[in-house]
Amino acid sequence: MQFEKFTHEMQDGWGLATDGKVLFGSDGTSKLYHLDPQTLKVIRTETVKYKGHEVHNLNELEYIGDEVWANVWQTDCIARISPKDGVVLGWVLLPSLSFCKRVVLTYHFLMIL
Repeated sequence: MQFEKFTHEMQDGWGLATDGKVLFGSDGTSKLYHLDPQTLKVIRTETVKYKGHEVHNLNELEYIGDEVWANVWQTDCIARISPKDGVVLGWVLLPSLSFCKRVVLTYHFLMIL
């Protein structure tokens, strides 16, 4: 097996997924990169947001249906992202893990105030 070096415009390379046409990349920030699979050049970048707030620490990516799923590093949350505009469509909250429960409870508590 032969390996080659390549350059990219992301800060780091944390996750890659594809829809068969475009590569989606994450670098640990709130950015979802759209890359040309032949050149690895960034075609465009979306800022991932949930209810207007940036979602940071995007990590491993998967392409499921028409969505990019990204786990949020050091949490038990998976964001379901629209690759068209970077909007979080919903969350996968793993029930046996506690961090997301605290986030959701804190969010609801703050909404009451």
